[in-house]
Amino acid sequence: MTFVRDETLAERMRYAHTLNRYIELLTEYREKNNAGDHYVIMAKDEEGNGYSPYSDISPGGYVPDSTYSGEQTNEEDHEGVEWPDYAVRAVFLWPAN
Repeated sequence: MTFVRDETLAERMRYAHTLNRYIELLTEYREKNNAGDHYVIMAKDEEGNGYSPYSDISPGGYVPDSTYSGEQTNEEDHEGVEWPDYAVRAVFLWPAN
């Protein structure tokens, strides 16, 4: 899998956070709200049309189709496949439902 940064990637990932930034945001929230024992619930979409508890995490690659969606990749499942230059290493958070 190729992990090259270019203008297409920057455009498609403009709303995404890195894992480090996500951890910073969660840490700030936890400290400000004394929220260490709060559950993590994931929204179905930006409008809040449904929710599900966080369930699992997995590594992989992500090929963004647009600023709001894309495809998950797994290097082991796709040996020899060349991904677009805008594929990125990613952490996937999975809802329970």
